[in-house]
Amino acid sequence: SSSSSSSSIAPTPVREERRGRGAGCPVVVSACVSFLTQHVAVPGLFRLPGTAATVKSLRKRFNHLGKFVDLSSVECHDAAQLLVHFLRSLPEPLIDFDMAYSVLGEGDGVEDASRYTRLLLTLDSSVRPSLEHILFLLKAVDEAA
Repeated sequence: SSSSSSSSIAPTPVREERRGRGAGCPVVVSACVSFLTQHVAVPGLFRLPGTAATVKSLRKRFNHLGKFVDLSSVECHDAAQLLVHFLRSLPEPLIDFDMAYSVLGEGDGVEDASRYTRLLLTLDSSVRPSLEHILFLLKAVDEAA
């Protein structure tokens, strides 16, 4: 619907990093991941809600500017909520159920890394940068726990 498209952050080419580590990744993902990796030790980072008005304002700023938005003055829960909202608003998930099940299967650390690398290589190149950023953040959160 038109109301949902105006409130979501669409992963359009204008909103993607063009070069470097974030190449092909929507700017909102790279900005949030960059900011949140500095706050991985905050309790309830993804569990506690952000401030609805702040998250809405951030969505508008990313949509309007179509480029990097400085998050340095934002509460970490607001940035986490923004990232979650973006991921939930995608028309298709980054990985499908079967792939998620494969990733969550049992294994040891060395085999896991190899399996994850193989799985990433099977993904469409348009979603790979976003998923790599998300996995980088989740690894940092796990290591801080």
